[in-house]
Amino acid sequence: MNHLSADNPKALQTLFLKALEAHRNGDIVAAESYYHHLIKLIPEFWQLYYNLGLLLFDTHRYEEALEIYREGVDLPEADNDLLFNLAICQKKLGLFEEALSSYNQALTVDPNDLDCHYNRGGCLMALERYEEAISAYQEVLLREPDHLSARLNQAYLLHRTGEIVSAIAGYRKVLERDPGHQSAGYMLAALTGDSRTCAPHSYIRDVFNQFSAHYEKRVVGSLSYRLPERLLKIVMRENHGDQFLSLLDLGCGTGLIGRQCRRIAEIMHGVDLSEKMIEKARQKGLYDQLYIQEICAFLTSARAGTYDLLIAADVFAYIGELEATFAAAYRASTSNALFCFSVEDLPGNTELLRLQSSGRFAHSRSYIENSASFCGWVIRCSEKVDLRLEGEGRIQGRIYTMRKKASS
Repeated sequence: MNHLSADNPKALQTLFLKALEAHRNGDIVAAESYYHHLIKLIPEFWQLYYNLGLLLFDTHRYEEALEIYREGVDLPEADNDLLFNLAICQKKLGLFEEALSSYNQALTVDPNDLDCHYNRGGCLMALERYEEAISAYQEVLLREPDHLSARLNQAYLLHRTGEIVSAIAGYRKVLERDPGHQSAGYMLAALTGDSRTCAPHSYIRDVFNQFSAHYEKRVVGSLSYRLPERLLKIVMRENHGDQFLSLLDLGCGTGLIGRQCRRIAEIMHGVDLSEKMIEKARQKGLYDQLYIQEICAFLTSARAGTYDLLIAADVFAYIGELEATFAAAYRASTSNALFCFSVEDLPGNTELLRLQSSGRFAHSRSYIENSASFCGWVIRCSEKVDLRLEGEGRIQGRIYTMRKKASS
C-alpha cells in the first residue's frame, strides 16, 4: 500500500472499498490496517474516522475509539453523525459532562434530533441533574409522544423528585400504549399501594443496566454505602477468621462485595441479572467465574453442595418473596455453609413483606426467621444496620447470618 498517494484517487477509492469489505466481513485486523493507512494519506476524509471509530467501539476498544472520534470531529467537513458517535463513546466511558457537551453541540446543528435529546436526558440523569433530565425527555415526547423509554425515564425521575402524581400519570401513559409493560406496571403498583410479592426480572435488569456506568460513584460516594465492609466483618467473625473454599456473590453487581471478600475465599463466583453490571465486575478481575442469570435459577441449576459461603448484599429488596431462593441456596451449599445477607427492615409483625413506594421490598424479622426455618436454615445472628442514605434520612435494614440445621 506504500505506493499510494492522495494524487491517485482511483487507487484510494479501491483501497477504501477494500476497507469497507473487510469491515463488513468481520476481518477486523485488515479493515483497521486499511483505515489507518488511508487516514495517513487523506487525513481530511471524515468518513474514515467515523468507520474506524465504529470498528474500535464494536470491538470494545472504547478509549481508542474516543481518540479517533476526537480527531474526526475537528475536521472542517465532519458530519454531525461523527459528533453523535463521539458522544455515545463518551457516555459509554462514563464521561457524562463531555458527552453532554457533545450532544448539545450536535443539537445546534439539528435541534430535532430525537436520539440526541434522549441520550442527553440519560447523561443528565447520570449527573443527577434530574430537573434538566425531565426537560430533556419532554423534548423527546414533544416530538414523539409514543416514545416509551423517554416516558418511562421521565416518570422515574418525577418519582425521584417527589412529583408522585405526575409520575403515576407517566406510568399510566406507558401502560396505555403497552398494557403488558412490566416495569411500568410494577412501579405504578409501588406508588399506588397495590400488593406485589416479587419484582419483574425485566425491571431489575433495566434498572441496573441503566445505572451500571455510575453505580459505584453514586452508592459509595453519594449514598454512603458501606454494607460490603460490614458484611465482611460479620462473616469473618462468624467463621472465626478462617478461609472459605468457594464463595457465591448473589446479585454481585459491579463487584463491591468481591473487592472486600476476594481474600477470604479460594474460589469466588458472582451472578447477576444485569449484563452491564457483570461487565463492570469482570473489568475488576476479581471473580473466577461470572454468570448473567437470575439468582434463584442459577442456584437451582448449580451443582448441589458447591458453596460454603453465600452473600447477598442489598439484593433481596429487589426480589420480594424469598422461600424459593432460600431453598435453592440450601441445595447449592455445603453442609457447613454460611449464608449472610441484608434486607430493608419492616418493623413489627403485622406484615410479612411490603412493596414500598421506592420500588424495593422490606421484610419483617418474623418473615425472614420463618422462611429460613422452613427451608432448613438456622438464624445465627441478626443486626440492625443503616444501609445507605436516601433523601434526608437513612434506610434502615438488618444483616442476617444463617447456617444449615444440624442433621437429626
